[in-house]
Amino acid sequence: KAEATYAALDAMGDGAYSVYINLKLNASGIEKINNIDKYKTSEDSESKENETKLLFDGEEIATVSYEDIILNNKTLRITTGKNLTSSSEINTKLNTSTIVSKFATFGKMPVIYNATAEEYINSSVVNYMNYIIIGIGAICIAISICLIIGYKFKGLLSVISFAANIALFLILIRLTKVQISLNGFAGILGLIVLNTILIDNILKDIKNKEKTFSENIKSAYLKTIDALIIMLIIFVVFAFSKMTVINSMGLLVFWGWTVIVLGNLMLTVPMLSIANKK
Repeated sequence: KAEATYAALDAMGDGAYSVYINLKLNASGIEKINNIDKYKTSEDSESKENETKLLFDGEEIATVSYEDIILNNKTLRITTGKNLTSSSEINTKLNTSTIVSKFATFGKMPVIYNATAEEYINSSVVNYMNYIIIGIGAICIAISICLIIGYKFKGLLSVISFAANIALFLILIRLTKVQISLNGFAGILGLIVLNTILIDNILKDIKNKEKTFSENIKSAYLKTIDALIIMLIIFVVFAFSKMTVINSMGLLVFWGWTVIVLGNLMLTVPMLSIANKK
């Protein structure tokens, strides 16, 4: 620990002043000071002033004599300015000593920092965020109506699983703290299209009575393989970007892709399998 102080050289306080840095030393520091003679050169011993430079982080703070370095118990007092008579001299030395003391107490401060920053411009799109969400919701409702009209009861089951997959997707991105950017909404629209294509292929193929139900499901996934691969490529390309706005889209696509592939297998397919037996 270090602190800066000053004191008058005479009891009345009317003359000159001295400024000090007081260092609270540990055992290692005390040992170095007790062995200070080892650091003196023959030139120091012959010098009348017997002066040495006081350095902090390689910069000279003051030139002091060894007599101005006094160890009292565990406190080392270093005189950084003496015989100071004007208030400006006292304040200058005291300010310098105070800064050095603060840095010495907190530890050596780095002078070079590496930082990365992203600049965000508040787009007008943010003001229409509610409209974007409403628009995506309207698209989902329209798709659901078309599925129900086109495939009746089985279409209704696929809509129920569709809603469950959306809920699972939202839970995953909430737990993984994925940020949703404007690019992310574009990714969500792509996922909705992909999920619709897969469900539509499943509903079409299970009508084929010449194949087993599992064969029809396999066929539906194979028909959608191109779209699945494209979305997977988007994930691989974007998810490892250092830019948050691009990275978030990649992560959204990853979780959405996972939910579409596995969620439909766990929800849509079992419900349609039961309905197909009736």
